[in-house]
Amino acid sequence: MITTRRSPVRGAFRAMLAVLAMPAALAAPAVQAQLPVQEPRVRPPPAGAPVAIDPRLLPPGPTIADWQPRERVPVGGTIVLTGTDLRPADLQVVIGPAKQRLPVRVAESTATRIVIDVPAALYGVRGALVAGYRGTQARTLDGDYVIDELRPRLVAANAGVTYPYVQRAVRLRFAEFPGVRLDGDDVVVDGTCGFRERSKLQYAPVERAADLSIELSISGWFETVGDCELRVTARPLAADGSRLAAFTASAPFTVSAPVDYVIDATLVLQPRLQTALAQFGAGSLCTGTPGGQPVGVLEANGDLVVLVRGGPLDVWCTFRTQPWLLPEGLRLKSIEWGERRVGNRCSIANRVQVLPGTQLTLDRGAVLVRPATEPLPSSFVAFSDFEIVFEGVRYASDLRGPRTLLLPMVFDLHCFSSLTVLQTAEGRFGPTVDPQSFGIVLERVVFSGPPGLTLP
Repeated sequence: MITTRRSPVRGAFRAMLAVLAMPAALAAPAVQAQLPVQEPRVRPPPAGAPVAIDPRLLPPGPTIADWQPRERVPVGGTIVLTGTDLRPADLQVVIGPAKQRLPVRVAESTATRIVIDVPAALYGVRGALVAGYRGTQARTLDGDYVIDELRPRLVAANAGVTYPYVQRAVRLRFAEFPGVRLDGDDVVVDGTCGFRERSKLQYAPVERAADLSIELSISGWFETVGDCELRVTARPLAADGSRLAAFTASAPFTVSAPVDYVIDATLVLQPRLQTALAQFGAGSLCTGTPGGQPVGVLEANGDLVVLVRGGPLDVWCTFRTQPWLLPEGLRLKSIEWGERRVGNRCSIANRVQVLPGTQLTLDRGAVLVRPATEPLPSSFVAFSDFEIVFEGVRYASDLRGPRTLLLPMVFDLHCFSSLTVLQTAEGRFGPTVDPQSFGIVLERVVFSGPPGLTLP
């Protein structure tokens, strides 16, 4: 038996050929090789894109202590910021969700006060009002601020201490005025204060200020007393001179109460009244002391008396006072008269007297005193702020404010002769030797006016 011996080299060669001849799937190793783990790559932001930074990491923004107005600002107005170490040229102020920028008036601003414009184009914008510098923390001033329409209002009405019937220049100040100017002739002042504007005055137009306010003075006086409401209606003027829609605004006002000047001993008024005999009948003894009895303008218990006495002849005596222009603000509050009668032959005359050589009556432009009728105080005065004319008689002109004139007063007295038979409503009376007299007494006068006046 022959035994064949295999060469080891040949066996190894055959094994290698067998492996090369196997399919690829069978040739893959049973365990996969592990690849090294790599960190994900972070792409840098595009050039110029904003980088989100935590605001708390930024330096502090502007130091703003206050801003005005709060909550709202009228369109066309301004916002004023106050603080310390402010930089007007660097400050940025925005409003609303779109962060619309409000322009800063750099030239008018300082390190403690910054003025910001409110353009008309931003009317109606509402949202957060924010201020800050670039690269610093922003300061939210108001989370719900609004650029609003103009709301004109009367913010001040001042005339100093005011008393009734004393002329004052009332200083009016409007805020958020809609026009560019205002003509004082287009202003009407009324309300519950009893304001009366002085007549025959014309006013020049006044211009609106940069803060949308406007001021003007109106001359006049007040006729009521106490707390009241001053109401003003104004018609603004546009830039082209056209008149805009009128508006009405009001403000509280106070008219101080006057004081009373009480005169019980009325003879002290005679230097002012200058009561004197104006006309008398033939043979009438109207002044002096006929028969030892005084007649004419007399005094009784400190009061002013005008008295006549009867006698054998008829007596006709007419006395008249002079007009008295009262001090500014002084008014006649009350006047009281009395009668002094002895017998039944003397009384107030019932006749119309004509001045010699004229067609004018003696009581024209005057008031006839008749105590029994209890005349009202207004019957004895005339009033005006420019010219006082009563029954065609001019007593004052070119006045510079409201004044009251105490009109001339006429005392027309008559006594029938004591030697005749007298027929009256009370009966028929024969001749008499009993005393006969009649007098009118000015018993009390009360004036009302501002304190500090000296009367008479």
